Amino acid sequence: MSIKTYKKVLLIQPFYPASNKKGPTLQVGLGYISEYLNKDGVDTATVDMQLGYSFDELIEKINIYRPDLIGFTMMSVNYIRTYTLITDVKKMKTSIPIVVGGPHVSTLRETALAECPSIDFGVVMEGEITIAELCKGYELDEIKGLIYRNQDGAIKYNGNRKYIENINEIPFPTFNNFEIEKYGEMHPLQTSRGCPYECIYCTVSTVIGKKLRVRSPENILREIEYWYQRGKRAFSIRDDNFTFFEDRVYEICDLIEMSNMTGLEFSLLNGIRADKCTRDLLKRMKSVGFNYISFGAEAGNDKILGHLKKHEKIEDIELATKNACELDIKVVLFFLVGSPYETWKDVMDSVRLAMKYPVIGSYFYNIIPFPGTELFNWVESNNYFLEKPEDYLNWNALYFTNKPVFQTPEFPAKDRTKALKYTHNAVMRRIERNYYVYHNGYLGRLYFIYLTIIKNKYLEKFFFKKLRCNRFDPLLLFAKEKTVFLMKQINKKVFNR
Repeated sequence: MSIKTYKKVLLIQPFYPASNKKGPTLQVGLGYISEYLNKDGVDTATVDMQLGYSFDELIEKINIYRPDLIGFTMMSVNYIRTYTLITDVKKMKTSIPIVVGGPHVSTLRETALAECPSIDFGVVMEGEITIAELCKGYELDEIKGLIYRNQDGAIKYNGNRKYIENINEIPFPTFNNFEIEKYGEMHPLQTSRGCPYECIYCTVSTVIGKKLRVRSPENILREIEYWYQRGKRAFSIRDDNFTFFEDRVYEICDLIEMSNMTGLEFSLLNGIRADKCTRDLLKRMKSVGFNYISFGAEAGNDKILGHLKKHEKIEDIELATKNACELDIKVVLFFLVGSPYETWKDVMDSVRLAMKYPVIGSYFYNIIPFPGTELFNWVESNNYFLEKPEDYLNWNALYFTNKPVFQTPEFPAKDRTKALKYTHNAVMRRIERNYYVYHNGYLGRLYFIYLTIIKNKYLEKFFFKKLRCNRFDPLLLFAKEKTVFLMKQINKKVFNR
């Protein structure tokens, strides 16, 4: 018997304190779901809670839009907060079914529905076709990738859906139903799906799959041209494996150059692999506007890279970093602190690598065992957990906290805390200072001092509030305004930021 069809779907992005540090970003996943449903004649609307909407405002949106299906995307970070939001919405709107997709459901699957009874449907991994079939009224037990509750209330999963092999067939997001004007100037692009590697800390195999599938250069160019015609010039490519196929990248660069689009800037923010970036490729990318690249270094020596199963060598990371810096590409390195078998000495190897080249920044992340990963299973099987997963996954500053969630015999909790504090404070600030000084000498040092003051609320309070008195108020205010104005000009003209 056919079930109900859904013609109006409200898609909701919850608020995640741990990922909203630099402001809200357009959610590409929801964008693809919305676009695919629109193609099938389903009307969609969105509410991004990261834009500051309250629960009451969300309910008001539901009352006005009157959807017949509500969809949430969900990460494992802060998942209890999201469960609570879903439950509260269900209490207010008991008659509207709720479907949830995203990394958390793709990883935990039936467990997610068991933990949150307010979820009616779960969508595993790629969601476009699965949710479209749900909306069309397909028999529930015939929809691959769907988790549902049968008439007896039992939770059923129909098994994985086959990968979407030709992802060119999926229309790219136009974000027609998003408040696009409320996001930053940099527009997100996703040019591939999946990752063939087996890094022990990564959830990609359960979230999107290990099979790498890429969009064609022509398809990507059409999306860039679409947004170029609407005033966009800066693009953030969200892929982990953008440079995996070198010939594809060269072709993308050729098409961009032949398009006569000017003023384009591209950033690779996710942390691509250094062993897939030759100097010639970086040079070609730089020539068409790739000015910012992040490398997922993760460690400072081959021993730890081996334990992480990166299948990459330090010499690859050093060479790619050196080449990119010499080509005047802004480089950021990502490191993990506390990997299996890591010691204080290994962390110092990471610090040395982070400071060896004039990179614009290096970020040291507290390594987190996510359910479904090899790392999680290893920590659990060795009884190394210091914190329960249901606790640490709901911390607000999960990646940048100085509190380790597990320890090992060679790297106990006390040393891990010391390493996290050291890398998060002294090292990261020193690298930023070195970048400005390397490129602009004393002018760079002056600019770094300025950044230090305005980024530190206590210093800013001391300089511009504590020193104030009635007699000098106008003078200090004038000095502050002139300082900010001067540094903005230096920022713009010298550092091109």
